[in-house]
Amino acid sequence: MAQWLGVAASELGVARAEAVVWPSLCIGIDRPGRLCGQALTSGYLVRLRDPAGGAHTLHMRESGAAEWAGEERLVGVVAAVDGPGSLLVISVDGVRTSVRIAPGSIRFAEDPTASARPESVPVGARVELAVDPNPAGEGPAVLAWIADLPSRGAGAPPGPGRRPRCARARPSRR
Repeated sequence: MAQWLGVAASELGVARAEAVVWPSLCIGIDRPGRLCGQALTSGYLVRLRDPAGGAHTLHMRESGAAEWAGEERLVGVVAAVDGPGSLLVISVDGVRTSVRIAPGSIRFAEDPTASARPESVPVGARVELAVDPNPAGEGPAVLAWIADLPSRGAGAPPGPGRRPRCARARPSRR
């Protein structure tokens, strides 16, 4: 997780780690366009804290494969991309907010041939994203992941704003 955030491992401490059973193969992280097989999936929920008190959550499979969950989910429109500065500016309900692209940030595009790098998202694209607080305690939130949303029309989500964080796991009885 430290590498994904772009910080030293010594800057993160384990706040909580528990064995859980995820309700699907998506291990509690539902993203637009992602199909999740309905199968109980054993794994772990690991919550880390940075020196500023910010939380960073990993959802893991029993094998150890991990995904960065993101602490807050937003839906908006890409207003600007500053690739060299590693910033995305997103308009959420008409309010512009900057998010920092970290080494572990990833893009999930509708087009399977599109780049997985978040800075490749085109200006004007409708997106859903998950962010964590900045480990420095100030500055823009850190992007965990960003997913392209379909253009408005049949089946499109209802517009910008905040969305529920993720599906919840239940504690394992191991």
